[in-house]
Amino acid sequence: MMTDTPTLRPIDGTFAAEALDIELARPLDAGALAWIEQAFADHPVLVFREQNLGPSELAAFGRCFGKPKLHSLVDYRHSEYPRCRG
Repeated sequence: MMTDTPTLRPIDGTFAAEALDIELARPLDAGALAWIEQAFADHPVLVFREQNLGPSELAAFGRCFGKPKLHSLVDYRHSEYPRCRG
């Protein structure tokens, strides 16, 4: 169940953490984006479980962190969002 306050749960034995209580398919406000950026600075791998992201939501989430770059391998480009991996 999602709440208004995201939290991190470190994954034992790794440098990763699981981001809890955040839904990436919805537009993220500045506070949520700042939280994700800080979490990523603290843990180089973030796991967002049980997310339901289609190509447009994944593209929107990626654009929150900068301009997407065209993938060098054509097979990994999405037909509607060629600058984001499908």
